[in-house]
Amino acid sequence: MVRVRPRRLTKLQGLIILLVLIAVAGGVVHFPRGVAAYQEWRLSRLPLKQLEAAAKEHPQDVRVLYHLGTAYARANRLDDAARTLVKVVNLQPTHAKAFNDLGVTYMAQGKQSEALLALKAAVEAQPAFAKAHANLGRLYLMVRSPYSATSSLTRAVELDPKDALAWVDLGVAHQETYNFKKSLEAFLRAAALAPQNPDVWSGMGETYRSLARPADAEQAFRRALQLNPQHAGALLGLGRLALEQAKSREDFRRAAKLFRQSLASDPQNVTALYNLGCTQRKLGDERGAVRSLERAFRLAPTETSVMYQLGQAYVAAGRKAEGQRLLKQFERLAALLRERDVLEKRLDDERENVPAHVRLAELYLLFNEPSKAARVCRLALAQQPDHAHAHRLLATALRMLGQRAEAEHHDQRAMELERSAGSPAAQK
Repeated sequence: MVRVRPRRLTKLQGLIILLVLIAVAGGVVHFPRGVAAYQEWRLSRLPLKQLEAAAKEHPQDVRVLYHLGTAYARANRLDDAARTLVKVVNLQPTHAKAFNDLGVTYMAQGKQSEALLALKAAVEAQPAFAKAHANLGRLYLMVRSPYSATSSLTRAVELDPKDALAWVDLGVAHQETYNFKKSLEAFLRAAALAPQNPDVWSGMGETYRSLARPADAEQAFRRALQLNPQHAGALLGLGRLALEQAKSREDFRRAAKLFRQSLASDPQNVTALYNLGCTQRKLGDERGAVRSLERAFRLAPTETSVMYQLGQAYVAAGRKAEGQRLLKQFERLAALLRERDVLEKRLDDERENVPAHVRLAELYLLFNEPSKAARVCRLALAQQPDHAHAHRLLATALRMLGQRAEAEHHDQRAMELERSAGSPAAQK
């Protein structure tokens, strides 16, 4: 019997076999991860009805509920989306994506305070979550907190430098803090990433306009209009440029035409209505100016520039009593705005000044800024938890934000404190 001796492997053959074994072992190790990824992919493509059926069958399955919540959001069923995503974060309090999507849903519903809590939870659960930082920055822009917006959006682009939309929003945030150099840098980065996005060029044009570079501004606005001929922001920007440079009636007519074109795309734009009214006044069309400025005033009743121009237009159009009444209202409102600005600066240094916080909250409510009012009320109550009027103001702000349950709690607390003090105004 002939004995066959085993063939000795060459070094190359041994290396190949070793690599195959490593690959197989790696597949075994990563197989569960691959299954999870496949399940996520499959769930993301299921129709809404099938997701609802799956959620009924598996009511505690976080993945099913999460995809159901996002499907509701895509279908514009925002109440259902919010309710479902709340279930997800209750089941898994570290689910950063669910908190982010919940925050965006609340933003779409106008529930800014709830959106703030959800988005902050998202970045706490996952500090390197770029989209959550970007959405938090957008929320801060919505509630007119541009410095906070700048901070969040800067973090977003640090984490994801290729997010063109985050660069655009950062450019807007820098505009609102009057840092036009930084704004231009942001828009230039956005243009390199998304040159076909008209919002990039419109925003850049507005920054150039603020930097007193009208030729560059016009070029950027026209680039936006090449991409979208009905772009409201670019038409508005060109109109403002035309108005600023106008020397003849024909120049003013051209500016008015651009403002009307902008309003055709965005009829609720207060800035376009205001500028159209001012241009109509320059052309001697006081009645037309009244119509434009009245529309702007209905949309922004605390905007002092609109109020002043409308009062002047009333007087010029022969409606003297209405004009004088509105101009007196303008003077009172302007004084309150100055008081608000003084208090905001003062509280940077006097963080423990409870009466100043409470007065600022009153002013924020007057100017329809409930998110800011709620924030300063909470600061006041952190210093003085038994301040009845702060509880009452906080309840008002929360009710405006749609947070009825918490509002009722603070109303109840205010009533208890007022009874014990013997006077509703005891702590004002």
